[in-house]
Amino acid sequence: MIMKYDNKIAPILKYAQKVVISPSNIYTIDNPDVLLIANGNLFGLFIPTESEIQKVDLLVRRIMVSRLAYVENMKTLLLSENEHFLHENFSLLNRICHRILDNNANEYRLIFERDRFESNIPNIGAKIRAKQARLYARNLRIYELGQEEKQAFASFSIDKRFTDGAVVESWSHSQVCVKEAYIIDDFLVAFKRKTTMTFKKAFNNLMTLSFFMNYAIHGDGEVSYKKTLEYPKMINSDFSFFRGNDNDPNKYIRILAFMGLSPIQADSLDICFNIKEKSKQEWQNRRNPQRPF
Repeated sequence: MIMKYDNKIAPILKYAQKVVISPSNIYTIDNPDVLLIANGNLFGLFIPTESEIQKVDLLVRRIMVSRLAYVENMKTLLLSENEHFLHENFSLLNRICHRILDNNANEYRLIFERDRFESNIPNIGAKIRAKQARLYARNLRIYELGQEEKQAFASFSIDKRFTDGAVVESWSHSQVCVKEAYIIDDFLVAFKRKTTMTFKKAFNNLMTLSFFMNYAIHGDGEVSYKKTLEYPKMINSDFSFFRGNDNDPNKYIRILAFMGLSPIQADSLDICFNIKEKSKQEWQNRRNPQRPF
């Protein structure tokens, strides 16, 4: 995708001392299109895809998860030629992006050559980052507990009173919901049968649901976490389970854990409750051993 934007990003990259095109991160599939260092500042440049233009929640998630996954002082830049998209979503995007760029070369000079980069966008606080790190470790542990309880996958029946639970309002005020995902007491369980779809397509809605269940944004751009961030969220699936590649077999397990999700294979709701209760006991005892992920 970057190739067709070469002419658009060239005026930006000429100010950069270091550039990484299509960076990757061990914790997430949500990344900037370009990372660059200019005048001592780290910038993440985001260029909306067609799917993100059609559904802005995907772009919001990519930007905010990138801000969580990369260093705290990364500045987010948004570049788009779609004036209608920017106009329709300006209020939201202006609260999560440090700059929304146009074709003004003089603006680039002021952004990248100024000694101090200034912005009204609040940093994601240390409290949120610490909570995210602890829950990431907890989610990896839930996956391990699921491996201990592993059964044949089954889309077991759920009490009908839970069937409308897995719905959340996104930051764009649209609803995010996932078919066959249920909130039961204080945990979520979802079902995903293996299909011909890619991992990203199959789990995009579920990761988006989890993100907006976890975090809220306020009028000044301040981000806070919701109580539901601490809910165990399990994906009961027959995917054979997310082997990224031989060099990094736990890639997708980490990606899901960072988004607040833990894959399991179960054939009954009782198994889910067992996993949840074991996790709760360990969490309350503050047992958090290091794991090879």
